[in-house]
This record gives sequence, structure tokens and C-alpha cells, in this order.
Amino acid sequence: MPFNSKNSTKNYGNGKCIADTSKREWLLVGSKDNFGIVEPDRITSVYFNFNYDITSPNLNELDDAKLRVGLFNNIMKKN
Repeated sequence: MPFNSKNSTKNYGNGKCIADTSKREWLLVGSKDNFGIVEPDRITSVYFNFNYDITSPNLNELDDAKLRVGLFNNIMKKN
């Protein structure tokens, strides 16, 4: 266990090491103020007040993009 922790890695991770370069459908990233869901085609940034924006991987705003509610809910249930 990392850092001599007795907790399972399932308590503080979502199953893949960040250094794992194999293809993934999404990556949850965050800080104390916000979090983001990084997908191959877009990034959804969610802020502390639950406003969000959706950008391309190059951080260009995607005006017509909709929140992928099913994916969002599945990710929140995993973490």
C-alpha cells in the first residue's frame, strides 16, 4: 500500500495510475475549487458553484456542447 496506508487504493483512486499511458475513455482531475472530466474530444470543467464549461482539448470553447449527464453521473458514482 502506498505511504503505509491500510486503506485499499479503491478508497482514493479510480482504477488507473496517472502514469499509465494506455487509452482511457475519461480522466477525472481536480483541485479544492473545481474538477474536470477530460475526454479524448473535450474537457468538461465544473466549478465550485456547479457552473460548468465545455472546451476542446485545446481549450477552445464548444458553444453547442451539452453536458454528458450519463457519463457525469457514472463518474460521480465511482468517486
